[in-house]
Amino acid sequence: MIKEKLRTIHIEKLKQYGIELPNASEATDIHLFHFSKNEVVLSEGRQMDYLMFVVSGRAKVYSTAENGRDLLLSYYVADGIIGDLELMLDEYTARTTMIALTDFICIALPYEKWATTLRANNRFLNAVGYALSTKLLESSDKGVATALHDGETRLCAYLSNASNDGIIDEPLTNISSAIGLSYRQTLRILKKLCAEQLLMKVNKGYQITDKKMLEEKGIHPNRY
Repeated sequence: MIKEKLRTIHIEKLKQYGIELPNASEATDIHLFHFSKNEVVLSEGRQMDYLMFVVSGRAKVYSTAENGRDLLLSYYVADGIIGDLELMLDEYTARTTMIALTDFICIALPYEKWATTLRANNRFLNAVGYALSTKLLESSDKGVATALHDGETRLCAYLSNASNDGIIDEPLTNISSAIGLSYRQTLRILKKLCAEQLLMKVNKGYQITDKKMLEEKGIHPNRY
């Protein structure tokens, strides 16, 4: 992770959440965090020191069960608040793990200095309420998807979201665990999608060759 200085554009981003700062040069306690692809942004069970606002990039969020299997919870795509739940509970231990899927940039405010101020900021609280409501709906949709949709549908939806410039280079063990399939089931479906020319096997993993069709095979909220 690389720590950078804020710029004026980031001051404007914070205003969307009701956080007013005079200028970037005076925001000495606020930083810009730049995570590289595949870098850990949060680790489940670890101490969290910052509330973060996503500026750009994509990341996935998952939780690990006692049996060691991972459950995909959601994605962050160039927007969102990280650590809002911990802020409202006043408990600064990460509840999930987050991994950057691309270069991932966030504005980071230290809880130690900002927690009390933010909890008294009505505009910010409204933004947090909206963000948490959205996460609740996504979690509900994920549960419905897992219960009602078959493995191929879940895999197509996952691949559509997880690709980076049309390439899926995650280990198959990670993919299968995230969507609740075995390694062999995942591999079988991938071979089927290659035969249908939606994917193509490449050295790095798989390349999407028909993104529109892959997305149509995936899960959409209006299918519930």
